[in-house]
Amino acid sequence: NVSKNPIPKLPLDFGMLRPTLRRLDIDLPLQLPPPEISSMGFPIIMRYLEDLLAAASSCHLEAMGLSLEAIPAEVVDLTQLTALLLAANSIHELHLGVCNMANLTELWLSSNDLERFPREACERLTALTALRLDRNRISVVPSQIGCLTNLVDLRLNDNDITILPLECGNLIRLASLILDVEDTVSPYPQICARGANIVVQYLRAIKSARETK
Repeated sequence: NVSKNPIPKLPLDFGMLRPTLRRLDIDLPLQLPPPEISSMGFPIIMRYLEDLLAAASSCHLEAMGLSLEAIPAEVVDLTQLTALLLAANSIHELHLGVCNMANLTELWLSSNDLERFPREACERLTALTALRLDRNRISVVPSQIGCLTNLVDLRLNDNDITILPLECGNLIRLASLILDVEDTVSPYPQICARGANIVVQYLRAIKSARETK
């Protein structure tokens, strides 16, 4: 019982107590874990701290379905991550601190409230092989997405996207592209329906033709 004490944050090492600790009495709200998580009660608090602690060595963090409205600072501080799975939250904006995760290969942001994916993330997260942005409110794909030349899996469906920039033609390793084919204006739906390889070839050809004029 640590209630009635001015404790704004729980140390990450507290997560080591999850297997044995049965109850925690503490005054809310907390800054760490963030209010969305601390309000879910003791089991979720302990799991979150344990997962953060484990991520420091595994370089893999899953924080899905936690109603997060923003990416917490303690997550952003894990710059060594290779996988960051934040699907099924309520995140409005990608914290630019995530751009410091130079080794990140998987970024899942499905089912959030994102209205954009920042160009800075495209320019700096060049190790990404999987980027999931489906089920958000994104309307524009930044041209800088062409910097993500290691992408294999790109998911853009259930957004407001109608145009893919020509720079998607740079994504020569792309094997899976999921988008709302019937809503696309450019490339034509008939092109998009033929899969990632054809879409990349088409956009690459158009871009090359324009550059040689």
